[in-house]
Amino acid sequence: MDMPLADSSFSDDRLSAMELFEIAEQVQTDAAEFYEEAAAGYPHLSNLFYELARRERLLHDRYTQLKDEFVKTKKPGKIMDDSVCRGIAALNVFAGKSDAEADFESAHSKQDVLDIILRKERDMMHYLMGLDNFLRDPTAKTILNRIIQEKKRHVAALQSEVF
Repeated sequence: MDMPLADSSFSDDRLSAMELFEIAEQVQTDAAEFYEEAAAGYPHLSNLFYELARRERLLHDRYTQLKDEFVKTKKPGKIMDDSVCRGIAALNVFAGKSDAEADFESAHSKQDVLDIILRKERDMMHYLMGLDNFLRDPTAKTILNRIIQEKKRHVAALQSEVF
């Protein structure tokens, strides 16, 4: 049996640079909210989790700054239906169904918690790298690389300062 051909109109629907910024900002908001939830559930580690939330919000602000710079220098591309961006952003490891209590219930020490945090941050970096599959525009690819570099710096700083 022959496989049906993919709808060619779908192949033209790729993420724009502006959509990447929107997704990256939402991802950081989700991460900050996740760490704030963890702080409430683990009062003995609340300082750590609040610091992580603060850092996630700083990275969100950095993405907003990059977006603002982009808008000033480039003509932003088309924006897909907002539900598409929200749907893609909802696939990140910190999104709505992520439960801080469940994620950390197997942790028996602070080091276990730190290991889980680092794993989630690396998973987030892989999620961002996977967005490349939704890109065709070279400008969007360049923007994604900048977003990933910022996230890599963020993870490296966490690893060296917190861990």
